[in-house]
Amino acid sequence: MGNINKGNDGQTMKLFLLTCLISLMGFSMTACSYHDYDTQHYVTPQDLPVQQHKPGMTLTPKQKRKIQTGDVLILRVVPGAEFENELDLTVNLDGEVLVPLIGWVHVEDLTPEEAAEAIRKPLDKDFLVDPSVSVRLKEASTRAVVLLGQLKKPGTYEFPPNGKMSLLEAVAKAEGFTDIANISKIKVVRTMLDGSQVTIRVDAGKIISGEEPDLGLQESDLITVPESLF
Repeated sequence: MGNINKGNDGQTMKLFLLTCLISLMGFSMTACSYHDYDTQHYVTPQDLPVQQHKPGMTLTPKQKRKIQTGDVLILRVVPGAEFENELDLTVNLDGEVLVPLIGWVHVEDLTPEEAAEAIRKPLDKDFLVDPSVSVRLKEASTRAVVLLGQLKKPGTYEFPPNGKMSLLEAVAKAEGFTDIANISKIKVVRTMLDGSQVTIRVDAGKIISGEEPDLGLQESDLITVPESLF
């Protein structure tokens, strides 16, 4: 009887040691994952090269929104039989619109006033006498950011009509952080104009406290809020 108990005690001890070993391995893997996350290459918002930002997303009060692919424009030309009514023009993926008489005109990254002048010049040169041309935005293309991770309602959220949205405004659209969110290590993956990607490390706690300015978001930004490990 004593031998049986001794054997059971030995088996119990082995199971206990195995459980401890598995727990230690799990902790080690978690620590390594945390270490890998913490040592990835990041840039701060202050390090971002301003000249490489996508246009149209962060505008000062004096700046005007520029035309983008997918926008629907209203063209009005006077005089001209081909332009008796206002025309709706959709900007294609090449940033061009199809205009009667002159064909395709590139308007992407132009203001409506600049687009009107780009259309007026060839009309005035070859087809009409001193035409009056106006272009205005009828419908802006859909622009959005994606929020993942520790948010109450992660998902895709569109920019408001003025084309501007900050990180905290996007978080508010997602109904805020969860209780286990690590708001000091938010990642924002951004595609630059040259096609490269940068990962921006943002500390939302410092933004909330006023220590750092809020980050202006850009089209297709991917925001990930990690879980707090401890």
